[in-house]
Amino acid sequence: MEGNGTTKFAGLGLGLGSVLGVALLTLCCLTSCTKDEGSVTAYCSQLRRVPPLASVLTGFADEDPGQLSARLDDASASYARLAKEAPSEVRGDTEDTVALVDAVIAGVSDHGDDPEAAASAVRKAVKEHPDAAAAAAKVSAYAADKCKVVLNPTVPAGAGPTTTGPVTSDDGLTTTSG
Repeated sequence: MEGNGTTKFAGLGLGLGSVLGVALLTLCCLTSCTKDEGSVTAYCSQLRRVPPLASVLTGFADEDPGQLSARLDDASASYARLAKEAPSEVRGDTEDTVALVDAVIAGVSDHGDDPEAAASAVRKAVKEHPDAAAAAAKVSAYAADKCKVVLNPTVPAGAGPTTTGPVTSDDGLTTTSG
């Protein structure tokens, strides 16, 4: 203790108030500098890894329950990472879209052996997420603009899908089917 009632730390000549002030300033800097939103690069990278929901759900009623559960869990984790990586300008829309995806996955997971019950759960999920379609359209527009990825491409009637994964076109856009 010094004569003025302060403790000197490690011979630095700093009083307790100064040390606490520096600690508080450091904490504030660290928390304000931590990543609380994703980058466009990380988001676009994750967007290319997220499986199309249609491919995740295709044939669910005929799949081994353990394999289905693992596939649904993997897809859910992938969509969660997408929401985590979302930049602020598309974060809310991504979170709204992922919330619907999670509800759809939960409905299928809960009724994996009953396609009618699963379909009913999916319809209920869609009704409970009325803003998801608009949010998904915004995510799709963002993906095309910033990531050069076309989500949910339109396929002419009767054409059917020709690929099962991402394809890069001549104009540099990556298309995902599903």
